[in-house]
Amino acid sequence: MCSSDLIPFLSRGLASIYGVEAEALQENESIVWRMILPQDAALLRSRIADSMRTLEPVEVEYRIRTVGGEVRWLQARVSTHRQDDGSICWRGVAVDVTQQKRAAEALRASEERLRRMAESIPGVVFQFRIDHDGVESIPFISSRVASLLGVRPEELSAATTLFFDRLSPAEAAELHRLFQESKRTLASIDEERALQLGPDQAAWVRIIA
Repeated sequence: MCSSDLIPFLSRGLASIYGVEAEALQENESIVWRMILPQDAALLRSRIADSMRTLEPVEVEYRIRTVGGEVRWLQARVSTHRQDDGSICWRGVAVDVTQQKRAAEALRASEERLRRMAESIPGVVFQFRIDHDGVESIPFISSRVASLLGVRPEELSAATTLFFDRLSPAEAAELHRLFQESKRTLASIDEERALQLGPDQAAWVRIIA
């Protein structure tokens, strides 16, 4: 596309995403803009205006409504060039990323359902991970851990020692051993351990994993 509002070349693959003949889009650039959702068109116009001034490449995601009424996500990567006559042309690709967007949204919805389910359980739901190099982490732990250990979930996710330090050295070592053995054999864990919550305060917990 050029600053003269001409589209000298448009692949048939992109035209098929829009659901309009490539020739029609090339002859009437306004068709492209009418199909872009208004809130995204404003962003896209702003990015193009910036690139006209700076000649920087453009990378942006936007939505279109096809002729059939379907909303689809496109990801555009475009380089900016100044022609000999002073006009600006953009050359690049636009890829249909609708499926990736839908998959990401489905994952977010699934994680939210898991979070709500975890909060409804009278206990602490967690995910304990041991990488191939032996590094331990807690990618997920429900918010009830705050009332049990007095630490926020994000704190425990960043430092597993906040949990293991509340065990006696012998019990911490044994639990580490059990997790390592479970990693090797994929055997489940069902153990009771005493957590030291303060100088004179302890709580027994059952760990099932």
